[in-house]
Amino acid sequence: MDFKEQKKLVFDILKQGERGVIAERAGVTRATVNNALNLDSLEGATSAQMRVWEECLSFVKEKQRRAAEIESKVAAIAEKLA
Repeated sequence: MDFKEQKKLVFDILKQGERGVIAERAGVTRATVNNALNLDSLEGATSAQMRVWEECLSFVKEKQRRAAEIESKVAAIAEKLA
């Protein structure tokens, strides 16, 4: 997955207020998060901006994992009801 695809994925998944969570987890300000998310590539990114992207991708993976768990639980309940 190239950077543009990752960026689109992050923007599609992040909800309002979650940039603050990313900032807290990465140990940076919200302005740094916004600056990092506005980059066109990671070339020349500061270490703080790199931490933001690492946390964003980690956050997205966690949300995808939770969604998969919920989906499997719903499928199990649907089977019981069928």
